[in-house]
Amino acid sequence: MLPYSVDDTMYTWVRDNKCDLIFVACILEQENGFLVSDKLKQISANQSVSIIGIAPELMNDRQFKAIQHSMDGFINKPIKMTSLVSMLNQFFH
Repeated sequence: MLPYSVDDTMYTWVRDNKCDLIFVACILEQENGFLVSDKLKQISANQSVSIIGIAPELMNDRQFKAIQHSMDGFINKPIKMTSLVSMLNQFFH
């Protein structure tokens, strides 16, 4: 399980452990979620990781920005179970 805070410990954990899917909040208090996505993709052990951006009422400009920043999918908050299941099915089937 990834730590909630964005710091060197999180990046070290992700670097040292293989992940298939990571959810990243697009809006974070400590750091820009889009830049976090970029950094996660750059970590050698996780170059093939899929990253799902989470944002409230995701708007078209955010979707475009997320695509530019290595995110592979998007889900809106509040997260609906049907949306989550649909998103997971896209990545694991």
